[in-house]
Amino acid sequence: MYTFAACKPERDVKPDPCLTSTEFKADFKIEEQVGNNWVESDTMLINFIRFRATEDYTSYRWTVGNDNRVFTTKQFGLQFSRAEIGQEIEVTLIATGKKNACFPNDDGIDTLRKKIRLIDGKQSTIVGEYEGYVEGRPNDIFTVKIQYILDLDNNAIYFIRNINKGCTGGGNPNQMQYGQNISDMGISQCNSGGKSLAFDWFGRVGTGCRSPQGLARLINPNKIQIDYTIGDLNPAVSPNFIITNERFIGIRK
Repeated sequence: MYTFAACKPERDVKPDPCLTSTEFKADFKIEEQVGNNWVESDTMLINFIRFRATEDYTSYRWTVGNDNRVFTTKQFGLQFSRAEIGQEIEVTLIATGKKNACFPNDDGIDTLRKKIRLIDGKQSTIVGEYEGYVEGRPNDIFTVKIQYILDLDNNAIYFIRNINKGCTGGGNPNQMQYGQNISDMGISQCNSGGKSLAFDWFGRVGTGCRSPQGLARLINPNKIQIDYTIGDLNPAVSPNFIITNERFIGIRK
């Protein structure tokens, strides 16, 4: 003989909203313009630098180094001078936002500090040789080289060689110092940052190049990531120009 006992329905247990909650925290990015890209970094060339909060806050109070001014917008930019080369500059953001009731001591105010180092335009830390591969083809190992020379007016000219693999590029021999070999340089259409390099050889398919265009960034002092596009035809004469996205990962040699 079987008996059946009535079961009490379980009450719906609502999740605790405070379990995944955090106190109010602010964040911001410090970026320099490298070609058409805004690149976050802690080492930058003497250039126009942008300071940008990553969220919308109630208020902003920025101070930068020894500058006596206070900036109160979500983002702003400053032009630094050569007199500040070699300096480490502290950037402070005091932001206010919504208090979190899960934390009785949350006053809705957060102070965040970051530091940047300013370097000369001839000293980009990305210069070097990097051995690696394109993602998806790990067995095809090759070396990408980034270098610069000084022209007759003492301006730094940056080059990237062998991106894509086999691309020797070329530049304007009139910009080189006498006696230097243009054939060993690479792509000359480059803009450098403190830890990055933008290059644009779009539409050029000679000297082994496949119209490469992209951005190289140091992930750490010895590791580089280069995101770029290449094509197989000349876009100037072909309506069927196909662009392929690639990523090179390399280690400094």
